[in-house]
Amino acid sequence: MDIRVHGSGPAAPFLSARDRFETEHDLSLPVTIRLRNDPDERTFAAHYDDYHVLNISRQAASSAMASELALHEFAHMARYEQAHPSHTQSIDEVLYLALGGKRIERRQLAHCYQIANHRLRPR
Repeated sequence: MDIRVHGSGPAAPFLSARDRFETEHDLSLPVTIRLRNDPDERTFAAHYDDYHVLNISRQAASSAMASELALHEFAHMARYEQAHPSHTQSIDEVLYLALGGKRIERRQLAHCYQIANHRLRPR
């Protein structure tokens, strides 16, 4: 698994996560890790035709949970590469399938989007 860390910060948590991940899985596409300055930046993965991106704040990358956060995002990347429906279907399609024939309030629909917000980032 090819990992490249961009930005100043620790690489060790990502390399550790890669080593644990590779005991069970592998990624075909390279992973670019972008360390962000904003400590409130949410950790998320983005997917493109020829690579994945893991966006994480420097503060999160330096935390005790950094390796586990990276491992979690690597799992999302693997599901995306496997074309798993949970990672390739649009949120609208998922909601139409799940809620077909049911009446729900707009606030409940908004809550569904919030729950799935990691999928709303551009790929």
